[in-house]
Amino acid sequence: MGTPKKLVCDRCGNEVSNKYAIELLLEGAEAWQLSVIERDSMPRGLFPCENYRLCGGEMNPPKSKSLFSRGGNDE
Repeated sequence: MGTPKKLVCDRCGNEVSNKYAIELLLEGAEAWQLSVIERDSMPRGLFPCENYRLCGGEMNPPKSKSLFSRGGNDE
């Protein structure tokens, strides 16, 4: 998988779409994940949200839409 175009917080919905910011976050992702594991927890994302102290969320690539989702255009 290549570099994601966007990262989204799993709690507050905060988005990061700047290519260089995403690359920087991905460089530190392993350190974040190891620190979470050291606290006897499992990481849910690649990196903490910038609002982590308030929301406790972690950044992930957005989920892709299901092939069966019609987006409310049922006819």
